[in-house]
Amino acid sequence: MQPVYLPTLDKLGVDAATFDDSTLPVEQIAQDWLNSFTSTIAAEGSKTEDVLALIQPDAWWRDILSLTWDFRSLQGHTQISKFVTDRVLNSAAGWKDIAITTGEGMKTVLLRPYPDLVWIQFFITFNTTVGNGVGIVRLVPTPDPAGQGIVWKAFMLFTTLTGLKDHPESLGEHRNPLPNHGFWPTKRKAEVDYADREPAVVIVGAGQSGLDIAARLKTLGVDALIIERNETPGEVSRF
Repeated sequence: MQPVYLPTLDKLGVDAATFDDSTLPVEQIAQDWLNSFTSTIAAEGSKTEDVLALIQPDAWWRDILSLTWDFRSLQGHTQISKFVTDRVLNSAAGWKDIAITTGEGMKTVLLRPYPDLVWIQFFITFNTTVGNGVGIVRLVPTPDPAGQGIVWKAFMLFTTLTGLKDHPESLGEHRNPLPNHGFWPTKRKAEVDYADREPAVVIVGAGQSGLDIAARLKTLGVDALIIERNETPGEVSRF
């Protein structure tokens, strides 16, 4: 594994004493980077190295389910390269409609917690073939190889699945408004017996993660069966 470090200006090759962030067009820099990124991954014949040119060599990419159906943390061009080839450029994930979002708490900002540490942070939304998601991107300044000032590249990318297509959350208008007085035990027994159907998802283990996944899938209207070896749910973590 590569060494882990903060993307300080010195490490990036930028002079902290002369770097001025007071007049940076932060929103425009973020949008320009995203425009370059989306056009590159969508262009016919794009190569992995074209995408990597927009990402700092020691960058991190964390994906939760959206592009990998897994929890993946990738560091550096070597690991991200295969991810880009398999999951971004040539993937059935169908990553598209990537756009900057400015919802509550998601404003595009420049952060400089220390004099030698600075990045532009913005949030994105996107769609895939099976759902939708959100993400965070952090851009850091790097010297332009052509000597034309600063080029902003991604040092951190985070993508996560937040919803499934055709499975809206059973909230608000999607909740069943009809009363169910006296029928809950019968309905619950039918759910547990699985006499007339097969589950869409099987969850192995009724620990904290398994119960959390089951609750989330129930909210989305996805039929899930939990298999647990212990007598009671959550028994392995009750202490």
